[in-house]
Amino acid sequence: MTKISAPAAWDVTTGNRSFVVAVIDSGVDYTHPDLAANIWTNAGEIPGNGVDDDGNGYVDDVHGWDFANNDNDPMDDNNHGTHVAGTIGASGNNGIGVAGVNWAVQIMPLKFLGASGGGYTSNAIRALDYAVRMGVKVSNNSWGGGAYTAAMAAAIGRARGAGHIFVAAAGNEAKNIDTNPSYPASYIRSYDNVVTVAATDSSDRLANFSNYGAGSVTLAAPGVGIYSTTPNNTYSSFSGTSMATPHVTGAIALYWSANPGLTYQQVISQLKSAVDPVAGLSGKVATAGRLNVAKMFGLAPPAPGGTTPTPQPTVAPPVVVGAPVGTELVRVLGEGGVTKLVLDPHPGFVGGVAAAAGDVTGDGVADVVTAATYGGHVKAFDGVTGAEIRSFYGFAGYQGPISLAVGDLNGDGVGDLIVAANLNGHVKVFDGKTGELTFSVLVYNGYFGSIAVSAADLDGDGRNELVTAADGGAGVHVKAFTAGTMVVRDSFLATAPGTGTGFSVSAGDIDGDGIAELLVSQGARVRVLDARTKAARADFFAFEPGTTDRVTVQAGRYDSPDRADVVAVREVGARALVSVFRGTNFAALDSFFAGTR
Repeated sequence: MTKISAPAAWDVTTGNRSFVVAVIDSGVDYTHPDLAANIWTNAGEIPGNGVDDDGNGYVDDVHGWDFANNDNDPMDDNNHGTHVAGTIGASGNNGIGVAGVNWAVQIMPLKFLGASGGGYTSNAIRALDYAVRMGVKVSNNSWGGGAYTAAMAAAIGRARGAGHIFVAAAGNEAKNIDTNPSYPASYIRSYDNVVTVAATDSSDRLANFSNYGAGSVTLAAPGVGIYSTTPNNTYSSFSGTSMATPHVTGAIALYWSANPGLTYQQVISQLKSAVDPVAGLSGKVATAGRLNVAKMFGLAPPAPGGTTPTPQPTVAPPVVVGAPVGTELVRVLGEGGVTKLVLDPHPGFVGGVAAAAGDVTGDGVADVVTAATYGGHVKAFDGVTGAEIRSFYGFAGYQGPISLAVGDLNGDGVGDLIVAANLNGHVKVFDGKTGELTFSVLVYNGYFGSIAVSAADLDGDGRNELVTAADGGAGVHVKAFTAGTMVVRDSFLATAPGTGTGFSVSAGDIDGDGIAELLVSQGARVRVLDARTKAARADFFAFEPGTTDRVTVQAGRYDSPDRADVVAVREVGARALVSVFRGTNFAALDSFFAGTR
């Protein structure tokens, strides 16, 4: 979603449940937890009474229709339609799974493809006619392969007469459909209500399978490795122009729902004028660009090379020690490990409290952010007075453990709040100024375990990168996301498998050169990596090997205001043992229990 600038558009609107999108496909799993709230319900039909209450010719069409089997159950038995539906309108900010381009919308499942993925054009026509008759303004058509038919052309013409936009996948034969047509995509040559979509990869290159044609394809959208909903409460990554198309359909729905007075011509014109130009798409698609949802709303793109970031304080963050299980106090340590602030963020809760430091008020002083390790309750406190300044739940309805970090990811001079749900691998970023959600992703496909998070400037460009870590058994897998776009810029194994129990990640400038190093712990072992080359600068045990106590590592200020040192914290019962190592040579400096100084 970041590639198409959807998070910026979400600052304007996250959708409207009065707007309906028809998914003409293999059906939709309308019971999927990430889709159920956004499934269309026919208000004119009384469920199960065997009567065509609304007089549209279909009995008990409560959630759409199955034209493949001619019944009222459009359940997906193929996967394809459910995946498409999730990209258009999986519920957002619900603490699970993925978010669609629209967090709120009505998905109308119209099934004409069977379990094998095949279907008849005649049934696709019936599905389109149904959508138009029911007043739907846009349909997603991630299917193709048939020949031109006058009947299908006529149906698209009827849709145009009703002001309906027909969004079609360009196809996956890697061919020029200007000279070798593919339908229904090529109906665009006759009807101006057709939008045809090619697929790009994560580097904005035309996908090697994607059809193209400057006279037949409107624009491109991401279509490689797209992670979305699949039946039976699952999620999968698929590739194809079928996956690119719902990004565009979703964008049209999001924009049109916020501007309901526009005609289909005006909506398509805005879509086309708002693309991000991509040199490799020139001569391949009509707009020579890739979808940008934010631009549709008139939101200015970043200046070339990215916006100029607001300089962050050069002072290294203080050491913050969370509350181990059995206690409820969070401590901020000053020079020499002396306690300078004690917080009780969740009075009476002794299940453990995670904590991180960062400036979330923009005053140049590091504040403290905490999260109860179960329940997802996040709080921010003034770093000087200890006064509570923000409180929210990172994942609605989530009751599992939480990881968190603070870092300015949008260059506005204020630290953003990064939270990770450790039972489903879901990471979210909340704007430090407004508290609004700006980024939401399942970072590791198919992984639903613990996630560690951090943020720091890994390349010296003045902007922080988001850093995540997970351990699925092959070692600690670290990813770094470019600031602003949140595109993965690095992905690598930072440790070998089986080198300890538990893991953490941190990043900070421990040698004073202006570029952060990566700190990774696995068990009691700590590795310090050059963020640019990934070469290990140090590899040592912060505590005795084989300990089963929980150990975390952080880059924190111990005795130098302009440089961080390596700080390892071990939970020994209800106490926190702190060991400090010099950031320049990794010599042991100090070891003490937090709260004893």
